[in-house]
Amino acid sequence: MDQVIKNRIYQLASPAYFHPPVHNLQMDAFGLPTLKKGYVIFGRIRLNNYLFRYYQYPNLKFIKLALDFVYIFSYFGTMNTQKTNKLNRLISGWQRGVVYTQSYLSRLGYYHDLIKTYKRNGWLESVGRGAYKLPNDPVDFFGGIYALQQQLQLPVHVGGRTALVLKGYGHYVRVEGETFYLFAPMGTRLPKWFVQKEWEAQICFKATNLFSKDIENSFTEHRHKEFSIKISAPERAAMEMLYYVPSQQGFDEALRIVEGLMTLRPELVQQLLENCRSVKVKRLFLYMSEKADLPWLDELKLAKIDVGSGKRVIVSDGVLDKKYLITVPRETFH
Repeated sequence: MDQVIKNRIYQLASPAYFHPPVHNLQMDAFGLPTLKKGYVIFGRIRLNNYLFRYYQYPNLKFIKLALDFVYIFSYFGTMNTQKTNKLNRLISGWQRGVVYTQSYLSRLGYYHDLIKTYKRNGWLESVGRGAYKLPNDPVDFFGGIYALQQQLQLPVHVGGRTALVLKGYGHYVRVEGETFYLFAPMGTRLPKWFVQKEWEAQICFKATNLFSKDIENSFTEHRHKEFSIKISAPERAAMEMLYYVPSQQGFDEALRIVEGLMTLRPELVQQLLENCRSVKVKRLFLYMSEKADLPWLDELKLAKIDVGSGKRVIVSDGVLDKKYLITVPRETFH
């Protein structure tokens, strides 16, 4: 064999020629490239025994074509392996019970077209436009809230009666269907997939600046499955609950819940009342706390709390409480 041709064959057969390298090539007895005996998997392509073997002096162009053929199968096989590994990483790292948004997936390197392919092949399911879940993975309200808070970084939190129930208050007084209460600052909008999703309970969302400043220690966390969500601490949640009296929260039920708030932190209650923008909420909170004779009430500095002036009608045909100037149900007045 011509030495130039032979040198060229060795050069083409070198693992460095392949990107990524092919390490299963070897030289046969004639000094020509071949695959090792047996078979090797390139992606989904099974190549049995020898891919090529030459027993006579080959044409250099044909040898390069043959080696390029090996390279192509190796390249696409490696690409398939990389794609499979990428899918496996996504599925294995997916937090169970959590919605994943497209914007978050894109930050992880899974762009829209790739996610569409995963969905088309049944590896992902749509929760709504731009939101996905794993097949056979039950996703509830909390998994959606986690996506809003952690992936979309929305300033949304679970509050009001829902937060009180999650902390062990009020779960014994509700007879009718449950409602999940969400709060956020003015101007916050929830994504359409979250609003249109049929969750296990009705969602009541309010974007309001109930407090003049963000009081950080008025929040806590609730552990659910393998993740945590941000919710209101009981002190804040109680005032958020009273925000909905009487439109979406019954007066009697709210009073029974407040009666159980024996261990609130007076320092935090004071701070919240001083920064609360709703006169109605402040008067109701103080009225119910006094009526329940809660032990921390005496520690409040009432002179620092602005309760406004004038009367506030809370319930129609009620009785006016002369201290707090609010109308309350007759049956709870005495």
